[in-house]
Parts: sequence; C-alpha cells; structure tokens
Amino acid sequence: MTERRARRVGRLRRRVEFQTVLTRGTRVEHSLLVMRVLPPPPDATGPPAMGIVAGKRVGGAVVRNRARRRVRAALREMLAAVTEPWRIVVLLRAAAGTATYRAVWEACGRSLSKAKVLRS
Repeated sequence: MTERRARRVGRLRRRVEFQTVLTRGTRVEHSLLVMRVLPPPPDATGPPAMGIVAGKRVGGAVVRNRARRRVRAALREMLAAVTEPWRIVVLLRAAAGTATYRAVWEACGRSLSKAKVLRS
C-alpha cells in the first residue's frame, strides 16, 4: 500500500455518527460552511473521519454534489497529515453552491485551524 492510501481519511456513514458529532462537537462557522468537530477520545486510534451535509438550499443535485466533492477533496488534502481520529461534519451553506474550489479550500483551512485540528 502506498503512503497516501495508508493515511486515508475515513467517512462518517451512519446517522448515529453524524448525530454524535452534531450534538457534542465544537461549532465553527464560516460564510460557506458550518463545521462541527469532535476531538478524539484519549485511547482512540485510526484516521480522521468526515461527513458532509448539503441541503436543497445549496442548489440542485448537480450543484450539491459538486460542492460536496470540492469540500471532500479539500479536507482529504488537509487531513492527510492529521494522525488523530477527529470526527468532522461539514454543513454546507447556500453560498457553497457557487463558490470556487479555492474559496472552499480556504474556508475549510480556516475552519480547521480555528477548531485546532490543524496545528499551523
């Protein structure tokens, strides 16, 4: 396995996982997204896991899927260096549907830094 595959970012899939992060996680707001971040328990291991929520306010199905892909790509790139198993849920706002990849990347970076997931 390659180094990149070994450090792959996981995905939240079950409703219970989303609800746990949404109720207990720290809220970080940006004009394009709202991020909920749940720090790992002391004995947890594994890669960080993320989930993305895009409602109809973001746009039609094509626009929502494009916005989710952009966020997923930006987070995958940033979380590759994170070794702790953080749990992250990103709620997209309406402006995310028309935002460029660069704007989404910056929003994710600022939110992760503000939540103290990224150390820089």
